[in-house]
Amino acid sequence: MVKSSDIAMALCASKWYEEPEKVKKLMLIMMMRCKRILCLQIGPFNNMSLETFLGVSKIIMC
Repeated sequence: MVKSSDIAMALCASKWYEEPEKVKKLMLIMMMRCKRILCLQIGPFNNMSLETFLGVSKIIMC
């Protein structure tokens, strides 16, 4: 999640305003996708966030 926000910040800090319109649109799409929460689908049930998955994994490993 941290790396995802770092990518969005790096795109924002770049000289995006000097790029062609097509590149600007692609950068915007990339920034919007970086904001999405990473989740895992667990069969026909609900989605599981990365935080929940890591918590369950720690319990199982102990």
